Amino acid sequence: MKHAFSRRAPPRARPGRQRGITLIEILVGLTIGLLIIAVALGAVLVSRQLSSSTSEAARLQQQAAYALRIIGQQVRQAGALRLDLANGRTPPATGFLTLDPAEPVAFDATFLRATQTLASSTARPLQTGYAFYLEQLTSNSSVPAGQMRDCLGSTPSGTLVQSAFFLHRPAGAPSGELRCAGSKSREGAQALIADVADFQVSWLRERSVLGEPVVDRVDASTAAASWPSVQAVEVCLEMVGTDVIDTGNTTYRPCGWTPGNAETPRGNRLRLVYRSTFQLRTQGALE
Repeated sequence: MKHAFSRRAPPRARPGRQRGITLIEILVGLTIGLLIIAVALGAVLVSRQLSSSTSEAARLQQQAAYALRIIGQQVRQAGALRLDLANGRTPPATGFLTLDPAEPVAFDATFLRATQTLASSTARPLQTGYAFYLEQLTSNSSVPAGQMRDCLGSTPSGTLVQSAFFLHRPAGAPSGELRCAGSKSREGAQALIADVADFQVSWLRERSVLGEPVVDRVDASTAAASWPSVQAVEVCLEMVGTDVIDTGNTTYRPCGWTPGNAETPRGNRLRLVYRSTFQLRTQGALE
């Protein structure tokens, strides 16, 4: 007789005891997360500061380039005279003279270069002037017109193109506006650029010392007294940024710096100095 034997199912293993996250593990995770966030925020802040400084430097450079271009247009023409192509002939009441290449020519003497070219004062360190005249611009034009403009882009109402550049800086302010006054006094002075901390001008005069040519820097009144010796004009603009940045102990050379003197601290602001020299087109012309 066969006996049936039943197999018993193996006993189930008891599940292991689960453990939760301890307080120490939570604190370690939070600390690591905060460190990662701090590093990321630091990188973002540094990147933002660099981007802001780069943008401000580009803005200051654009302003300085614009101002120097306007100044150069006026300075290069300082003392320019009109060339009278029909010297001694009276122009007709209407129309224009018929010119002959064989006729003598001469500079117009109505513009007094010795007194109307340059002027200088503490309030307006750079003032220039040159002759303004009308001419026939096209063969079909019946009305004469002038092409010269002052620093404001205006056409003079008289026979003289004048431009005066000066710095308007309120007392105690880190910077001010570089302003220009044109030939028409009723228009008043207008601002060309802002964020200017300093504006200085020097006239370069050539003279002979013991037979050797020497170039020295003089003011406008001295340059006007010896105009044929004036070769060029040196202009210096010091631009200052508006954002406060950490410049550490860095220094720079301002417009009035000379060799042997100490440099000036930047004062936690972006400071850029631009110097440009403009050669006169009327160089060496005699009265």
